[in-house]
Amino acid sequence: EERISREIVSLIQKLRKESDYDITDRIITTISSEDETVLSAIKSHVKYIQNETLSVNFSTVKEPGTENLLNYLISIQIEKS
Repeated sequence: EERISREIVSLIQKLRKESDYDITDRIITTISSEDETVLSAIKSHVKYIQNETLSVNFSTVKEPGTENLLNYLISIQIEKS
């Protein structure tokens, strides 16, 4: 679960960079996945993910993901807060 949470942080940081967000910008993050392992990892490490990514609003949705993360399907949407 810890590895999954680190990979999620990495994906969010990559999205921040691709979106030209400033390093100090606060964001709203929504993660979609139907995989219980991913959802459990997020639940266990939500504070870490929020702190590392400056997510002021963070939610998960149990819906199919579209990207492969360590053989799990996940989708991440971010927007400036």
